[in-house]
Amino acid sequence: MNEEQFKSRVRERWDNRDDKGRYWMGAIFLIVGGLLFARASGAAIPEWVFTWPMILITIGLFLGLRHGFKS
Repeated sequence: MNEEQFKSRVRERWDNRDDKGRYWMGAIFLIVGGLLFARASGAAIPEWVFTWPMILITIGLFLGLRHGFKS
């Protein structure tokens, strides 16, 4: 593979990428950050929001959204 073919493949992959996962990850970070800020400010955020089962549920939802809940 020469340099021109390599650049063509890289350009093709870059143009066909899917940014939905990045948007959802950004949204999750904003939501978690907002909840942490609200909790630090004295808002009544339930304790179960920051437990490890909720982290697993959040990861599962993120992966499901990223793959369109397929396979």
